[in-house]
Amino acid sequence: MIDLALERFLHAAHQGMLLWVQTCDGATTVLSGDRPGPDARSDLAALFVAALREHFGMAASGVAEREFGLGERRQRVMPSRTVLRAAACADAALSLQMAQLTALRFEFSAEFLGRRFRLLCRELSIEPKALSTERRRAIDEVLLAGVDATELPTVEALTGRLTRLLTAGLH
Repeated sequence: MIDLALERFLHAAHQGMLLWVQTCDGATTVLSGDRPGPDARSDLAALFVAALREHFGMAASGVAEREFGLGERRQRVMPSRTVLRAAACADAALSLQMAQLTALRFEFSAEFLGRRFRLLCRELSIEPKALSTERRRAIDEVLLAGVDATELPTVEALTGRLTRLLTAGLH
């Protein structure tokens, strides 16, 4: 799929009432105005969805896709307000995911003796405070390595990962 940055869609959305995509001299461009050119492509929604996913991740983009019915049909044109609102919706969804990730980090934190960490230690008959601060810090680093807000891990996945860390001799 052609890589069109979200910024190109947003820039065009601020310039005119309607957006469309055209290929000129082998380059795909996002255009806007009152009426699409005759060479407007029919894959506008798919390209916009790809740009949303690239910028916000699948989960946050998915919220906007569902809310605005993006990708449900082939489109030659799209109202600028739809592009702007969908991007704002995905941005808000990503902000929520970031807050959820922060909450998960605190709940599972070994270093800060998070609630889920303590509960799991109790289940495994491990005294959390018996682990050195350095070891607890190392557990947090490994537990959350590669985790970001665009693809939140489930509580079950984090619990399983933490269980493996605590029972693998890392303490």
